[in-house]
Amino acid sequence: MNLKIAAIPMAWLCAVPGSPQKPRSVLDGVYTVEQAKRGADSFAAKCAMCHGGDMQGGQEAPPMAGAEFLYSWGGKTVGALYDYIHMSMPPNEPGGLSDQRYADVVAAIFQKNEFPAGKTELPADPKALAQILIPKDKQ
Repeated sequence: MNLKIAAIPMAWLCAVPGSPQKPRSVLDGVYTVEQAKRGADSFAAKCAMCHGGDMQGGQEAPPMAGAEFLYSWGGKTVGALYDYIHMSMPPNEPGGLSDQRYADVVAAIFQKNEFPAGKTELPADPKALAQILIPKDKQ
């Protein structure tokens, strides 16, 4: 009998407006066009030599656009991508860019992958980025 009484309040809590919502995703427009432009400039200067100017990869670096990118990063958070890039790129100078420039590069990657732009820049805040998902596909 006590189990039934306890279950009713728990079920009620799940139905309360404002309870946890669907997580944000890059499909929600989490960067701006201007930010992606800055990121593309940084990518060209610091990343293109390995990942290619079109982000399609090189002999020793994976693509940052297309099906292989989604296979590698789909289902993970933007925070995971940001942290990986921030901690290991460029290989000759890991962490050598400002936090904002890393966020801008991530925005450029999202634009190249045809995720929609929005009205707010992607923040350079790992905690906020950890709340945004990269979908496994673009639908």
